[in-house]
Amino acid sequence: MITSPNYYNSLGLGTTQLYNSKSIYNHKKHEDVKLGNKVYQFRRKPKFPKQLSSEYLVIDLLNNIKSLGEDEQILVHNLKSKVQQLNKELLKKNADRYGSIKAKKIINELV
Repeated sequence: MITSPNYYNSLGLGTTQLYNSKSIYNHKKHEDVKLGNKVYQFRRKPKFPKQLSSEYLVIDLLNNIKSLGEDEQILVHNLKSKVQQLNKELLKKNADRYGSIKAKKIINELV
């Protein structure tokens, strides 16, 4: 599955940074590959969905929140209002399946 921190901007949580890399979640490789001007970060993940959804992007954002150039508290605060627009059942399911301990804790507090 191909993802990018730029996709977090589509959630409407106040993320504004643009990144020149894409992450490729897979079960085998773990390395950075530069092709042209783009960096592809192969990341070994034990579990990830076949398709991206807004609910999964929220969990992925929370899993990677420390590596983003954004204020963590503001993102979590903005997420409180965004949760009302998302499928809460799917959000909880994604948190349980793919989320870090911190992501699960934040989602459990919000849902």
